[in-house]
Amino acid sequence: MIQRIQSIYLAIVSALLLFLIFASPDLAVIEALNGTYTLTAVEMVVSNGDLSGNSNVYPLSFLILMSLGFCVYAIFQYKKRKLQMSLVRGVMVGQLLIGVLVFFYADRMATSVDSEDITYGVSLIVLLINVILCILAYRGIKKDDELVRSADRLR
Repeated sequence: MIQRIQSIYLAIVSALLLFLIFASPDLAVIEALNGTYTLTAVEMVVSNGDLSGNSNVYPLSFLILMSLGFCVYAIFQYKKRKLQMSLVRGVMVGQLLIGVLVFFYADRMATSVDSEDITYGVSLIVLLINVILCILAYRGIKKDDELVRSADRLR
């Protein structure tokens, strides 16, 4: 059923991913001598400076959208628990890759503008919360699967 606790966890993960996309909070801010560089989920914003061609963050946006798609699809696959567990694992891996990409892009931007001052935004906590919620959803799906298997043994 859709009213299970893991569906609520996955719905919260989806809402937090939508927050990352549409509210566009700063993932990283780099202060340099020639301007301020801001990394968001969908773009790099430059204030008073030249980024010199490093504004390609499509893999980051693609991973966020892919994780969102997997998460929403997993909510409605409640009859196929093995597929649902695989999708939740995919969302967890996607969240970890998003975090790695944020650190990679921030470091790449900092080295290209010769700055050591990187400030990571509070929105990175959203990724950590998403991983924790995915772990809880995975445990709930696994518990349901074990419950169904034990009922099948009794028949």
